Amino acid sequence: MFRPEPGAGVVTLTAGLVVLAAILWFVGWHYAYAKRRGLQIELAPVVQTQRERWISTLQSIRAEDLRELHQLLSRTMREILGERAGRDLSTWTVADLRASGKFTSVCGLLESWEQPAFGPVSQADAEESVRRAVEEVSSW
Repeated sequence: MFRPEPGAGVVTLTAGLVVLAAILWFVGWHYAYAKRRGLQIELAPVVQTQRERWISTLQSIRAEDLRELHQLLSRTMREILGERAGRDLSTWTVADLRASGKFTSVCGLLESWEQPAFGPVSQADAEESVRRAVEEVSSW
């Protein structure tokens, strides 16, 4: 008949906790590493034809109301940033873009569009919003 040594349960429990802690540490490290790596972006140089195409796209945006206009501007600007970065940035928040360190000037612009896009009442100027987007792209 099998009879475990006294204290074998404590050893087994301790070993299990050590293995669990190691697994949790690895998962946490991997998540943090992947997050940091995911925010690292290399921007491609902007070619004049790209800049002109982007400006034309921004200037052609029309919408029924301010909310729709600012949502379109935000989506279009993220598409432009994604093209420039060579990866999909459509789901990145302003905080993610800011954390990458590459889009700090655009972050202010995107934040200024959040209130008109999602607020109950907007006092934003549509022409001013488009002009600021064009100025931003022109500065690249």
